[in-house]
Amino acid sequence: VYCCHCHCTACRKVSGSLHPQTWVGIPKIAFQLKTGYEELRWFASSSFASRGFCSACGSTIFRKHAAAWDDFMHIAAGRRDCSTDRGPSAHIFVTAELLRGICTDGLELFGGDGGLHPLDEHGELIEDGRPWTPRHR
Repeated sequence: VYCCHCHCTACRKVSGSLHPQTWVGIPKIAFQLKTGYEELRWFASSSFASRGFCSACGSTIFRKHAAAWDDFMHIAAGRRDCSTDRGPSAHIFVTAELLRGICTDGLELFGGDGGLHPLDEHGELIEDGRPWTPRHR
């Protein structure tokens, strides 16, 4: 299980602001949708991800990723029925402008090409750092 703030373009569009979309990731093997399946709709929001939303109210609920992240169900942390025993551990897809006021909580920072390379507090790449993955924590 992980929890992180995502600042990619698609997530900022979902949140409707400069602030991130916060996701909780659960291995798909441990996830089961018990109710609401009939209202769930999917939208291909990029070439590598789809957003699951409620067709009755429009709320973002899930995000599916291709390739390396495909074995996780990514759940919007703002869902009141989504609880976890952990808070966010990182900001991913961070850009220099986000460091001025938004990413000031002391969490690990990741950005650069692909959005997942470790950054220092000034937004500089940490050359020998480990890239973020859902298995990071």
